[in-house]
Amino acid sequence: MGARLRVAEIPAIVLIALAVAIPTALAPLYTLAAVAIAVLLGLVVFNAPALLVLLVAAFPWDDMLGFPTETVSIVKLLGALLLVGYVLRALARDEDVRLPPTVAALVAFTMLVLLSLMLSGDVDSGLNKTLRYLLFAAFTFLVVQLVRTRADLVVLLRVLVLSATAAAIYGTVLFITGRVDRVSGPIGEANDFAYVLAAVLPFAVYLVARGRRFRPLWIVACALLIGALLGTLSRGALVGLAAVVLWAVATRRVRIAGVLAGAVVVAGVVL
Repeated sequence: MGARLRVAEIPAIVLIALAVAIPTALAPLYTLAAVAIAVLLGLVVFNAPALLVLLVAAFPWDDMLGFPTETVSIVKLLGALLLVGYVLRALARDEDVRLPPTVAALVAFTMLVLLSLMLSGDVDSGLNKTLRYLLFAAFTFLVVQLVRTRADLVVLLRVLVLSATAAAIYGTVLFITGRVDRVSGPIGEANDFAYVLAAVLPFAVYLVARGRRFRPLWIVACALLIGALLGTLSRGALVGLAAVVLWAVATRRVRIAGVLAGAVVVAGVVL
């Protein structure tokens, strides 16, 4: 019975082999693209959190992933797939929608952005930035729904910090070799890249404080992020980061000793 079953499987195996081999030989690039799409669809259907991790990793490389077009980029496509994946997951598991206080603040902010667009004199020029804010709001909502445990959150933070550190290294190398006047990395505008680095840096500091196992790695990541941030020459990002430090000290989330240690690291990077 077992031998007959194997013989019966031979035609199916041959058909599968031909279906893979022929497209690969005739059009390898299209075949790879089809495989990538199939993997993404699999992530959408079966594992939305994995797609969330992929989207977080791609975020610091936004401009370099601006295809097939700048308007419809890989990051936006991943976001759309993530939304579909969340809906499928919620329907399959009958999950309740989580509405913490941050969601209320997010809705209020989104309404203010839309109101600002309606009252602006130039709707066309503001539409692109409004769409970006709406995508950020949707992403925040999806993170709240999909991240259920502290372990999931730590994984996202690690991926984001590592990806941003790699982007910082890339931008710093371009700056040192004289290809750019300011560190901008894979995000073309130096100020936008600075805002990304300034937003990621507190997470790197958190990993230094909480992660004993990989602490040297996160310390190096902090130094690289600070160096790239200073290379952007963005005053706004530095002011925002200083405000975060003052808030952390005022709320006793960070000790003065930690701030002094961070100042020493910054001074070392500057020197």
